Amino acid sequence: MVFVLFILSALITVLAAIRLSRYADTLSKKSMLGASLIGAWLLAGATSLPELTTSVAAIAVNTPDLAVGNVIGSNLFNILIIAFFDIYYRKKRVFVSVSNAYKTSAVAGAVLSLVTTAILIWPLEYQLSIISVQSIAILITYSAAIYMLQRRQPNLSADESELPPFPVSTRRAVYGFTLAALLILLAGSILTYTADEIALTTGLGASFVGSFFVAASTSLPEAVAVLIALQLNNYNLALASILGSNLLNLLFLVFIDALYGPTALYPVLSAAHIVTAVAVTLLSCGLLARMMYAKKTMRSYASWPSILLILLYFICTAIVYYFS
Repeated sequence: MVFVLFILSALITVLAAIRLSRYADTLSKKSMLGASLIGAWLLAGATSLPELTTSVAAIAVNTPDLAVGNVIGSNLFNILIIAFFDIYYRKKRVFVSVSNAYKTSAVAGAVLSLVTTAILIWPLEYQLSIISVQSIAILITYSAAIYMLQRRQPNLSADESELPPFPVSTRRAVYGFTLAALLILLAGSILTYTADEIALTTGLGASFVGSFFVAASTSLPEAVAVLIALQLNNYNLALASILGSNLLNLLFLVFIDALYGPTALYPVLSAAHIVTAVAVTLLSCGLLARMMYAKKTMRSYASWPSILLILLYFICTAIVYYFS
């Protein structure tokens, strides 16, 4: 029964994410906000709701490894999504059409991942009010990244302005987007409790289940959002959604730390999360290199960096499974 509920909630997440992406595409074309703001904030925030609800619910059932593994593992899976679609849509050369301003988002993601990795390697027990000093470091890094992103907000690209908008009014798009986001929020909560039961039943461990099994499931909205955006040739929306979601996911660590209580969160976590965090940092740097390399490579060799990113993902999976 638990597996049925898990699959059902994952299916609801996918269907809701399809509508979410279409409404986000409509808002990016019909409003003055553009793909950068819609993708990095509105769509990224909505598709990250399962990660947030899953992590909060995991803390409620006293499974911090599941909560943190879900957040960090989702970032790893999100980069896998981009790498996979880069290969699948290699003839479109997705990264060539993306604004150069998104390199700032990629740099911010790599730096924040590096800070998170350092925190997991050297956890401290010192608390400042309800959160640790290390969570404050994450908050400061995130705020600095947002400041830089605001200063380099990209303009609409040609691929966004040439396409006709989805045949839905702006008002209906707002209502539809909100309803789809609420469905994703509900499905994410169900995913958490069923995943916790699966971890106990299979004996795989909360860190592995959180980092890969649950992370892949809660990343379904991002995967569907990117797929729909690419099908609509809205490449900036696709990339902004992933990069914005990765930044938000790491910010959730601050919220998880606050919910965990008066005791420090990071010292009680499994060492397996360090492997996942290192992999996220490496993949984030690889994604940045892919973006910078996109316009300089021959078409036939354009996707080899993404192939390396996928290989690194599966190597990390094997290592975390071994340590779990």
